[in-house]
Amino acid sequence: MREKAAPKTINLELGTLRAILRRHRLWANVQPDVKMLSVRDDVGRALTADEEKKLLGACGASRSRALLPVVTLALNTGMRRGELQSLTWGQIDFLNERLTVGKSKTDAGQGRTVPLNATALKALQGWATNFPDRKAEHFVFAAERYGVAGDDASRMFIRWTRRSPSGASRSLGNPRRPPAR
Repeated sequence: MREKAAPKTINLELGTLRAILRRHRLWANVQPDVKMLSVRDDVGRALTADEEKKLLGACGASRSRALLPVVTLALNTGMRRGELQSLTWGQIDFLNERLTVGKSKTDAGQGRTVPLNATALKALQGWATNFPDRKAEHFVFAAERYGVAGDDASRMFIRWTRRSPSGASRSLGNPRRPPAR
């Protein structure tokens, strides 16, 4: 648990250990003291078309300018929250319609190329028009201090954004700054 492993990961490793101990007839001695961790099975469900429509509608009605483009990009690329938060303009290749993921939760995710479909590309191009003086090292989605509309679709996005640790602090038009300590 110190290494912040997910309960499912711990259970899988415990299962391997259990198999080894059973093979050597030692599991019965420790079994009463071992309990598997509870695992959530409600995460990872795909949105229905209606839920996606509600979510995007709520994002469009939000006071936050960034909410609609960031959610549109998330839905169309499958990028994680931290990947979206740390995305810089220099990682986006508008000409070849793709972006390169920077810092990622996993080593395999870092540096991968993500193709942009027409919807994601349009959202990024529209968002880019708000920042004519943007620089490659500037964050695409800087922090804003606006709330979202109070319907269920917006709350779904809020829950989604709280699942990952936040990235470095950022503000519009400013280059990267180290996280506050």
